[in-house]
Amino acid sequence: TIDDPFLIEPYGNLNYHKLLREMQHVNFHTTIAYIPYNYDRNDKGIVRLFNENEDRYSLSIHGNNHDHREFDFLTSRSLEDQEADIRQALERMRIFEETTNISYDKVMVFPHGIAPKETLSILKRYGFVATFNASKIPLGETTHNITESQLRSLTISYSDFPSYSRYGISKSYSYTASVDLEDFKSKIASDLFLGNPIVFYGHQDFFSSSIESFNIIAELVNSFDQEIQWTSLGEITRHGYLLRAINEQTYEVLALSNSLKFENNSDKHIVYNVMKRCNSEMPITNVIMMNGKKLKYTIREGFLRFSLELKPGDVRYVEIEQDDKTNPLESYVSNRPLNVVLIRYFSDVRDLVLSRSKIGIWITRIYYMKRRIALLFVVVSATFISLCVTVLGNTLLQYRRKKR
Repeated sequence: TIDDPFLIEPYGNLNYHKLLREMQHVNFHTTIAYIPYNYDRNDKGIVRLFNENEDRYSLSIHGNNHDHREFDFLTSRSLEDQEADIRQALERMRIFEETTNISYDKVMVFPHGIAPKETLSILKRYGFVATFNASKIPLGETTHNITESQLRSLTISYSDFPSYSRYGISKSYSYTASVDLEDFKSKIASDLFLGNPIVFYGHQDFFSSSIESFNIIAELVNSFDQEIQWTSLGEITRHGYLLRAINEQTYEVLALSNSLKFENNSDKHIVYNVMKRCNSEMPITNVIMMNGKKLKYTIREGFLRFSLELKPGDVRYVEIEQDDKTNPLESYVSNRPLNVVLIRYFSDVRDLVLSRSKIGIWITRIYYMKRRIALLFVVVSATFISLCVTVLGNTLLQYRRKKR
């Protein structure tokens, strides 16, 4: 996952065409964590590239305005304001999908870290299927001391909503920013053994040295197993369930997501008996397959239950719909407060201008390392330059007067 870019080329150090060639050569998939604020700021050529290469490129949602931590503690940002951001994000993405014909996954990648658990409930109400962040534990919560939390990259312990963790990568280290190579290899091996999805994330500056920067990580992952599948965050979520074999043709399924995909790669008929935890706050209204066919289901003992029979080679997509009782989305997509416009403008300067030069990269690094020191440095530098200009101007003025 690459956070922040919109669909122009180049976006800082990211070149979509060149990255596509690397994905095809090495074998990996890239999801753009797309900021809905940019819904109308895309190049037609890159839009066409995404439409023609859905097996390599996909999109998920990255906040709304991305004005720093817009999904913060409720004492700093009210739940009503966070819900308004989610509603605006969905309306913007609806228009984006209509104008570009690019589908996106209803997956949230929160800016600057995961939101509180109450915000996860809002995501669920508006039909989101999962969230992916550096931490799977919501803001302000502590991890549960249970096997599920320790061994899985996924938890549904908060609002019964799928929350996945992901690995941060940095150009300043060969593999990751936080762990050494051997530890990194062991984590990847453990996740593969446990069947956990592995998601990496970075930004456009990860490619500052070369568009091939991610290749070494992809090659390492691919070296563990020839059957590794690289895919979108939405596809990962659709495989969010646990299987238990009853016999060769019958499986019990504990579903963790409202969006599911089942495949029968065997030469026999297979029956999946699916169950999913549900609650009275958001009652189940329908269980629908992709072709629009409604499935019969029952709800007992706090679980939704239904069955699927798949012939050899069959693939079934299932959507579990819940009555969220939310009002229709309001069309206020163009509402861009001045502070948001300024933040996005300076972010564009950082990614599209400063990232293209060594001096610009140095300035950006100093800013994020010590923001207060950097701000003081900018103020002092600006004051010094102003004084120099003033002194030089006065000197020239006096020189001209003497010359006259």
